[in-house]
Amino acid sequence: MRNSKNRVKIGSFHVTAYEQYKLIYLATLLVLLAFAYTFYLAK
Repeated sequence: MRNSKNRVKIGSFHVTAYEQYKLIYLATLLVLLAFAYTFYLAK
């Protein structure tokens, strides 16, 4: 029974693709902010 539950979790992982895009979007924003902060400190 636990194996079937794990399979359901893996299957529902595709449903959270929107959350994956949100995480990637936030990660890119953080990287851009870090670069801007370093350039600001360089000046």
